[in-house]
Amino acid sequence: MKREILFISYYSPFIRTVASIRIENMIRQLIKHNWNVTLLSPDEKYFHNIDDKINIENLNIIRTSFITKLLSGIEKENKALEYLSRGLSKLSRTIGFEPETGWLYDILNYYKKYAMNINFAICSGGPFVSFIAAYLIKKYINPEFKYMLDYRDLWNGNPHNRYTLFSHIESKILKNASGIFAVSPSMVQILSRYNDKCYLITNGFNKKDIENIITEKRSEITNNLVYAGTFYKDLRTIDPLFRSIKLLKEEGIDIIFDFYGSQVEYVKNKGKIYGISGNIRCFGNRHRNEVLRALFEAMGVVVIINSNKESNLFQDTIITGKIFECIALNRNVLVIAPKSSDSNKILEEIGYEKAIPGNEILQINNRIKFYMNNRERIIDYNLIKKYEWDSIGSSLNQYLLDICGK
Repeated sequence: MKREILFISYYSPFIRTVASIRIENMIRQLIKHNWNVTLLSPDEKYFHNIDDKINIENLNIIRTSFITKLLSGIEKENKALEYLSRGLSKLSRTIGFEPETGWLYDILNYYKKYAMNINFAICSGGPFVSFIAAYLIKKYINPEFKYMLDYRDLWNGNPHNRYTLFSHIESKILKNASGIFAVSPSMVQILSRYNDKCYLITNGFNKKDIENIITEKRSEITNNLVYAGTFYKDLRTIDPLFRSIKLLKEEGIDIIFDFYGSQVEYVKNKGKIYGISGNIRCFGNRHRNEVLRALFEAMGVVVIINSNKESNLFQDTIITGKIFECIALNRNVLVIAPKSSDSNKILEEIGYEKAIPGNEILQINNRIKFYMNNRERIIDYNLIKKYEWDSIGSSLNQYLLDICGK
């Protein structure tokens, strides 16, 4: 008999976001291990970056309303409402709470109407509104309700966004959880202070996605580095890499920088500052398969986790999911992060070069030169197998069985 589990997440697998990759893989693994999964998520009509190629068989879906979407920054029915929505979203972040918190009403309403028969849930965050909802369901609606918290990022103490308005209740939510999943070792260390049933569930790679890419031959030999992702002020900036490319250019070595992501203007403006505009190619947001192909074709892939020289424990928790896919693609991966970053634990474990702190420009230069002369590499699959989603899914399933009783 299949066990019932409710998966509550603001982002669904059908939305083109980085968060959705983890959510999709977790849900697929739950179904594979004979869980009857019901996803509770806002209706996709509220979003504009839908991936209609994704299909998950045997997934039950409760698509909720989102009556406060105007606060979340996703309102785009007309320009006036779009600007108002963005403004309200920025204001809410400034005063310390997530713009998506208004979805709380819809979660509680739809749970009472359509999911009262399900007593076990995984809530994935951020946004962390699902965590609040789970706590309230257990306390006021269904005392038999058990919930697991999946921390893709930290909530309070998040290095990217400082959310403080609900900091006083996070500890209560953690203590009342049946267990916690955390994406990195340092995050486990932090969250274990509140709940001793804290398990490491890293991000990973999907073997089928990788095999579909590497079956084709690489078509272009170019001295290019690819970055796919997001930048954050004062934490994850492009400056160390562009300083390096500028110095290499002065040596007569032209390195092409290919960027995939939404912050095209930021990249172009930085390129002008460093005098390397001619070395930059911006492709904007593209389908994930196209990005994976670009990573596979590249001389090297850049993963910037933290561009500063040093970091604190909260910043050490960051491990971008892209790092696992790049390694599985057998690519050279230039990771920029402080020495204490959790990424170094993974890189060392699988035999990769360690991350380079953002202030070590000459080291970055030397690493790039090394990649120019050593374009191909083969990683022992046995060393990275634990980061394949099939392996992660087995651990995920066992943890859940331990929590809810076999």
